[in-house]
Amino acid sequence: MIRAGALPRDVDVLVIADMSLREAREGNAASAVPARYAGGLGEAGLVAIGAFVRGGGHVITFDKGSEVALAALDGAPVRRLAPAPRRQADGRARDDTTGARASAEVVAPGSILRTIVTPALPLAAGLADTVGVYFTNSSAFEVAADAPVRVVMRYHPDPAQLLMSGYLAGGEAIAGKAAAVDFDVERGRVTLIGFRPQYRGQSWATFKLLYAALLGLR
Repeated sequence: MIRAGALPRDVDVLVIADMSLREAREGNAASAVPARYAGGLGEAGLVAIGAFVRGGGHVITFDKGSEVALAALDGAPVRRLAPAPRRQADGRARDDTTGARASAEVVAPGSILRTIVTPALPLAAGLADTVGVYFTNSSAFEVAADAPVRVVMRYHPDPAQLLMSGYLAGGEAIAGKAAAVDFDVERGRVTLIGFRPQYRGQSWATFKLLYAALLGLR
């Protein structure tokens, strides 16, 4: 459907789950799943997503899903920072990511991190000024000071105040970086959420961010 360019006809908001660019672009091999489920977006799908946004569509992404949107929209005003990939026993990376490496290895394999919310933004409606988010070696974003980007949430600027629960190493690399951003692309819009706001249906503190984005609040 996406490769065929049918998004503008049938979809108002496209939500891209936590998946790497490689996973989305290549999909599953025909040897692993029934033929009708094999394959991924391909380059045609990425082009179609870019056209959807520029034509007035809205894309919302969770965690590594931001890679897909950023690949589809060359020249976006944000850069994704990715923690160093986790390694398996044989040395292969579990996470295949195109994100720019953070300045230090960030390890938080399922932790609660403290974020600071920009309450004046309608997209932050209903959120507390400080919100804990579920972070599993997730994403952060670099935004230039003069970029036309709405920074909805930032990871706490003090590395010592960043961790609320769990384990964190290398937090100084993402302290103060954007955790959720929103920006316009021609007639459309992109909302990048660096964590999973709906994780296992348990992350009640961040559901409202997803709902507000789906409703089109800015």
